[in-house]
Amino acid sequence: MVLCQLPKLTFLNLSCNPLESEFDEKKLDGIISNNGIPKLKNIVLNNTNLPLKLVFKILDIFPSIEELHLSLNSYGCVVDWPSSFPNVKKLHFNNNGIEEWNDVVRIGKIFPNLKSLILCENCIKEVKVDTKAIMFEKLATLSLSQTEVDDWNSLDEMRKLPVLEDLRLVGIPLVRREESSKARQLVISRLPNVKKLNGSSIDSNEREDAERFFLRYYMDSDDPPARYHELVGIHGEVSRLAEVDMSVKEHVQVTVYLNEEEHSKLVIDLSNTIREFRRIIGRKLCLAPKSFRMFHVDEYIPTELSPLSKHLNSCYIKDGDHILVQSFNK
Repeated sequence: MVLCQLPKLTFLNLSCNPLESEFDEKKLDGIISNNGIPKLKNIVLNNTNLPLKLVFKILDIFPSIEELHLSLNSYGCVVDWPSSFPNVKKLHFNNNGIEEWNDVVRIGKIFPNLKSLILCENCIKEVKVDTKAIMFEKLATLSLSQTEVDDWNSLDEMRKLPVLEDLRLVGIPLVRREESSKARQLVISRLPNVKKLNGSSIDSNEREDAERFFLRYYMDSDDPPARYHELVGIHGEVSRLAEVDMSVKEHVQVTVYLNEEEHSKLVIDLSNTIREFRRIIGRKLCLAPKSFRMFHVDEYIPTELSPLSKHLNSCYIKDGDHILVQSFNK
């Protein structure tokens, strides 16, 4: 094998090569007996269709492998293996058709010292962490982006991973159902151990805001999640936020005064310009176009309505305000 001639090789990428028919297990055994290739740290075997049993043989050959890429190999499941590979710290296992969390459990047994596990685009629907099993004790980074995780209990299970702090959940059904900002808050509030979500760090202010949002989100629920009661213990009962109408009004009613005497009530269209509004006032009060001035009176402070091209919706006119018309006609 060519690799035998490269004893100082540290990175090897064999992606997209059809390796299933190329590897000779007897030759592999010969390399193992010659103490393997000790300096190789990173091997990429994406889209090679190499069976897992041969992958494990390769890991025996390369005892110093720390990062392993096995994506797009259509494994469908993970087989039990009698030995483990404690040197592997990072595993990319994307798009392999994995559906059951038990397959992820087997990964944890085979690679007991994983610090990073990337499982994007697999068909995993739920997470179920067995705290009695000794695995994932060093797992700090986990990606389940573009998987099928679709229940909040799975997020609660992730709290059982003792050192998990960096989590990616982009595109899962669970968060797609919510607005992106709300989904982020709900995830953060459930996972007090996570310090980074979808690549963005979580500071103390964002966490507190998320936890208070969570309390309000579930305050009317008959059966809130257990995390709700934990957060009540931290923040106490939160008050309901006042509902504020932020919609922009198109019409308001004002009182029109002519030379300081009340004349009439008028509903005005705020999309009009001051020029258009002057025409309306002129017709209503029978005034010539250039024979009067107009003032908006808000809390007794008159402000002349000008320039003519300005729209009324930028003049801060609201229901109940006064429009004072000063006529030059005596």
